[in-house]
Amino acid sequence: MNWLVWGCAVLALVGSATNVHAAGDSAEASPSAEVVREAVRLGHEGRELFDAARFADAFAKFSAAEELAHSPVFTLHMARCLRGMNRLLEARPLYERTSEQPLAESAPPAWLAARAEATSELAELRRDVPVLTFEILGASPHDVRISVGSSVVEQVTEPFEVDPGRHVILATAGAQRLQRAVALEPGTRSNLELDFRSAPEPEQHSAVSASPPESPSPAPRVGPDSGTNLWLWSSFGVAAIAAATGAVTYGMAWRQQAELDCDPDGSCARGDEDDKRSIQTLADLATVSAVVAGVATVAGVTIWLVDDGDSGAEVMLNLRPCGVDLSGAF
Repeated sequence: MNWLVWGCAVLALVGSATNVHAAGDSAEASPSAEVVREAVRLGHEGRELFDAARFADAFAKFSAAEELAHSPVFTLHMARCLRGMNRLLEARPLYERTSEQPLAESAPPAWLAARAEATSELAELRRDVPVLTFEILGASPHDVRISVGSSVVEQVTEPFEVDPGRHVILATAGAQRLQRAVALEPGTRSNLELDFRSAPEPEQHSAVSASPPESPSPAPRVGPDSGTNLWLWSSFGVAAIAAATGAVTYGMAWRQQAELDCDPDGSCARGDEDDKRSIQTLADLATVSAVVAGVATVAGVTIWLVDDGDSGAEVMLNLRPCGVDLSGAF
């Protein structure tokens, strides 16, 4: 509809504001001239938005205008806005309402033109509405439930109309479930095969509660972790050095003792007394070295056993004046 026809529609609205229609014994007044002017203003804004392809905003303007003052021009453009947004199923009732509106032969020409255009565009829209049909295999149609997006298919054996665009189809038959996605262009006639023979079997759940899975056994360890290697080998190294020191000093003390010239009562010459004290010092050093070697050896073995065993191993090391006690559970 061009602007000339649109202007005629406006004039028709303004003219209708002065009419009074009788309905039975009561009278219903048409919208006031002020209300009509506001509806016309909204209609002009809606037309500008429609020409700019801003269909959602234009629909809101035409809807507001229609609420103020009815005109088939407004409802026609509301239908066109919905069609522009590919909402054909919502546009169809508006086209039908406009095309079926009773009008007298003396009705404004713009109104008669709007009705004629609605009738023509309605026929085009009906051809553009996509139609889905479903071919169900492996299940009885009576047991199948189908939804297309948020719409439920009431009769799965009958054609189902949808808007153009992408749709997700969900079909269920008992515990079996199928999902398909389709993209439909205007005017598409599509037959969708739903083969429940290829649907995955539902999982079987036993009534007896399953025992919890066994914890995996830790892999056996051959030796200590790398983090304890330093302490382990340090202990054994100290033990080896102490043992070697003790052996050397003990050997030196034994040799000097053999060369010492003392009386059976233990008295020695003055020079031999000095040698006797040196022998005693070597003997003491040998004893200390032996103790250190023993303690270091016990410490190394303890580290090895504790690290190689489970977390429940317990070791207790007791140092005594005359020796070392090692006890625990491994």
